[in-house]
Amino acid sequence: MGFSLTRQRFLKFPPGGTVPSPHAEVLLFPAEKNLVKNRLNGYITGQKVENRSSELILKRLKVYFLGSGAIAVPSLSVLRNACDFVELSGVGSQPDRPAGRKCAITPTPLAQAAEKMGILSDKPHSVNDPDFIARLAAMDLDFIVLISFGQLLKAPILQLPRFGCINVHASLLPRYRGASPITSALLARDPVTGVTFMQMAKGLDSGPVFRTIERELRGDEYADTLETALGLLAAEHLPEVLSQIASGTLCAVPQDAQRATVCTKVHKADGRIHWEASAAQIEAMTRAYRPWPGAFCTLGTARKQIALTIRRAAVIADRPADAKPGDRLPSANPGEIRIACGDAVLALLEVAPAGKKPMPVKDFLNGWPKEERGMLRVIETEGNECT
Repeated sequence: MGFSLTRQRFLKFPPGGTVPSPHAEVLLFPAEKNLVKNRLNGYITGQKVENRSSELILKRLKVYFLGSGAIAVPSLSVLRNACDFVELSGVGSQPDRPAGRKCAITPTPLAQAAEKMGILSDKPHSVNDPDFIARLAAMDLDFIVLISFGQLLKAPILQLPRFGCINVHASLLPRYRGASPITSALLARDPVTGVTFMQMAKGLDSGPVFRTIERELRGDEYADTLETALGLLAAEHLPEVLSQIASGTLCAVPQDAQRATVCTKVHKADGRIHWEASAAQIEAMTRAYRPWPGAFCTLGTARKQIALTIRRAAVIADRPADAKPGDRLPSANPGEIRIACGDAVLALLEVAPAGKKPMPVKDFLNGWPKEERGMLRVIETEGNECT
């Protein structure tokens, strides 16, 4: 995100009048590089408003940012670069935790990115700790912005900022409230997803919605790349949303609780393939569970078994009548392994054996003795997690 935003926050002073309340503040911002269109018609940055006699005095929005996942990084970058519009009062992230095969203590993706930007992140074990809340209260914040943070905010912190706490959620609420909206959208093969800007309230992602931004899905997206795309989409619209909330030109609308769905945290075992499922469902798993936990199974012969993650696959045909789920089927294509599923056939095209880098199926097969390649089959086991 190499651009900078030049939006500005202004207090409107009536001629001869007193300073109004914060809710009478007016936000002015020009469009920059086609990133965001100026929807506050009639305002001219840094000058008097046309057809108005009010004087404009500069004041930036004070924002504290809470985030942990990679999806939050573009929005942090935008707010950091919007120095004429935003005073970034601080950044908070989850504490460092063990990660990777060696369980090395590692900062969150957001904390790592913040460090590269020259920002030292707070890492509270609980944002609801009274001492931490007291620190935030002393900042006299306009907003707390939260994206993929990982802790619930209770009433004392929700009530701190002048314009409230704004959560950016990676779904079109009220669909997919909860911890895994991107994964859930891909598993369901939804035709559209997006991001939601909502006012935080008690309850799981149940607060009123300021704006939803849609993104069409083609049916070939992977969770990691879709997360990146949605992070950029959120960052593109975040400054405008904050501006319009603070100016009073954007109001939140309650969610329709009758349409709400909830998605839970993804667990390792969720990635285990059960071949009785439909081929389309398993193919969706290969995209929804990337990079973690992956859609995994075990292939092998009587001599050797290998746990592997299916990185790329395709639904290619109806299942033969005499085939059972999990059967390996013949194929004239040396670059695929065909497996019968509950209703059709799935062609494995790219796999990652445990402890190795992803590879085309052709390379995987070439790693077996020639006489064993045709003998490879699915091995049913509950211990086939790929690490």
